Amino acid sequence: MVVKVVTDSTSDIPAEVARELEIAVVPLYIHFGNEVYQDGVDLSADEFFHKLVTAPELPKTSAPSAGAFIESYERLAAETDEIISIHISTKLSATYNAALLGKGGIKTRCRVEVIDTLSASIGLGLLAITAAKAALAGANLDKITAMISQAIPKTHYFGMLDTLE
Repeated sequence: MVVKVVTDSTSDIPAEVARELEIAVVPLYIHFGNEVYQDGVDLSADEFFHKLVTAPELPKTSAPSAGAFIESYERLAAETDEIISIHISTKLSATYNAALLGKGGIKTRCRVEVIDTLSASIGLGLLAITAAKAALAGANLDKITAMISQAIPKTHYFGMLDTLE
């Protein structure tokens, strides 16, 4: 059985890449005032950036629930008995903790390894893509977990802003 890969929407993996590599993406929530969106589900990146410059206040985010992870893990456990769940840094979000709670809540017998990447955005996305490619090539969960753990301290990313506003 192929190891399944789960990540969160902060990974910024394009939907077509996630589909091609069979990566399950659990969305975070984005709050613009009283409006709440699931990242990448009912708010695209283009819509997000448009709202970012036009909304009267800056957005806030919130982690997915443990239930969202339980649902994802249970669905994937019907196809495999090994899942690696790779997430945004615990220094930036409670997503990792929700994934751990989700791991503890699954009823199906399936081994789930939850990884804090200490990263975000495409730094996280590249780690998830690396894991998915290794899984599709036949690597087992232990090998993928070791590979990602070794890659985390070597993963760096930089960002640029158009303005400091």
